[in-house]
This record gives sequence, structure tokens and C-alpha cells, in this order.
Amino acid sequence: MLSWLAKANVRDPQTVRKLVETRGLCGLHWAELWRRSDRRSGGAVGRALDQIGRAAIEDLAGGEALEPRCPVCASVGRRAGNTLQMILGRFGEPAARSEFASSFGLCQPHLGDALRACRDLEVARALAAIQRTQLERLLRGLEPASGDREAIARAARLVAVKLAGSIRTARTG
Repeated sequence: MLSWLAKANVRDPQTVRKLVETRGLCGLHWAELWRRSDRRSGGAVGRALDQIGRAAIEDLAGGEALEPRCPVCASVGRRAGNTLQMILGRFGEPAARSEFASSFGLCQPHLGDALRACRDLEVARALAAIQRTQLERLLRGLEPASGDREAIARAARLVAVKLAGSIRTARTG
């Protein structure tokens, strides 16, 4: 999504207008957008930032300080919410529950979102139990006897993702 925005869509006046209306992206997504920009699209990103900055100045002149409502975060959040509802909807099926238990599962932030959305105490307990098992399995990879430094580094990255969500994107829950 950000690559497409950086390479092509940031030149579109309607996209820039929407960015101005939302007051832009969050800091992480601006950084990722800049990282994906080339010389041609970098100028368009700079022009979009100029328009967003001018809108912020107008807000301040009117006594407001609107914070960005990052459309990328909002889109990812909607998709995550839909996915969590799908998981919760299928969690009563033994096969689905078993498949989920053998997968990587959810990161802690999305598990919290799922538990808040869950209306069934049994499902909530099962989700928490599966999360404990998955996290214990990942933590075993950090033990020095589990392998070489490279394997331990991979395990550490997986534990970090499990605990905090993706380490490349913002928390969107």
C-alpha cells in the first residue's frame, strides 16, 4: 500500500486532498513512505507535506491542533478488526480452533483486541490458553541449547512480534 502511494498515488490531487483532510500519516508511515520514495515521487511527497503543513497552520490560527488520522493505520485497523471477527466467529468449530492453535496466532496487542471483542467467556479462556502455549513454544527457541546465535536471533524476532505486533508497522488495533 505504501509503495503504491509513494510511487504513483501521491501525485494524484484527490489523494493529496484526502491526506490534507486527515492531516497526513502517522510518523511511522511517513518514514516508510519516504523510504519507498524515489527522486520523482519524493518531490510529490514533499508537495503533499507542504499542503498538509499549511492546513495545520490554518488549524493553529483557528485555535486548533488537529493530530493526524493516518488513513493507512485506519485501513489496517479495519482489516484487522474484520479478521478478528472472522476468527472469533469460527472459534467454536473444533477444526478451526485446532488450526489456530498450531499457527503463530495473534500478537499480544491483537489478542487484547480479540478478548475485548469476545462475548463468550469460554472462547476468551481458550484464546488466552492458546496464546500461552504459543508464547511458551517461541520462548523455547531463545534457550542457548536450542541452536546457534542465528537461530536464537530468529527466535527473538518472533518473540518480539508475538509480544508487540509487527516490528515494521504501527500498532493498529
